[in-house]
Amino acid sequence: MPRYALLPSVLAIFLGTMASPVPAAEAPAGTVTMAPTVIEGKFRPRSSGDTAVVSAFDPAAALYAMTHTVFEGEAWGEIPELGLSVQDMTPFAGKWSGNKQIFWNASVKPVFQWDFAAPKAKSLTFDMTAAPDYGTITIRLFCFRKTPYGTYMLKGTLQRIYDGYATSVRRKTTAITLLGAYNNCYGSDAYRLIFSFTATAPGRRYGGIDRIVVTK
Repeated sequence: MPRYALLPSVLAIFLGTMASPVPAAEAPAGTVTMAPTVIEGKFRPRSSGDTAVVSAFDPAAALYAMTHTVFEGEAWGEIPELGLSVQDMTPFAGKWSGNKQIFWNASVKPVFQWDFAAPKAKSLTFDMTAAPDYGTITIRLFCFRKTPYGTYMLKGTLQRIYDGYATSVRRKTTAITLLGAYNNCYGSDAYRLIFSFTATAPGRRYGGIDRIVVTK
């Protein structure tokens, strides 16, 4: 959904023809939202192969410390080589957190990864954007435990498939639960998120990420 493609949708709002956006759920009580500033480059997303299995984790990797419980996607900032940019969402009146999102032009790069630490995380909720020209995003979470030798071992993996298509621009939510008898992800020392894009129809080559909410 290029920025210029938003103009017809804005016009539709004023004409009253667009369906009402789904209101955003409020963050749980006690959450702490990070300041809306761009995080340091070494902690930002980077290029990734479309890897189904990650068996090793670089112990020298820069892990973004998720000390707050709400991470604003726009804090990743502008990363042209990944097709990521910050987009103003105020024209859509859909209560996007901070009135901004990370807009993903997946035709530039259809997959990227982000490494972070979130002690005692029980679940991750992804507040996303859906639109007529948005596609499907597979969200893979790789969970690692640090060994006494300073290396990381893969404990488990979790996955959600998010359908970004909608007939109007709106917010949608999906979640990954880390608690469970078989996934071995709760209590991990490091996490890797891999976002992989699939164009489900011609012209659907975009995605949008508003925020990630951590439940502890």
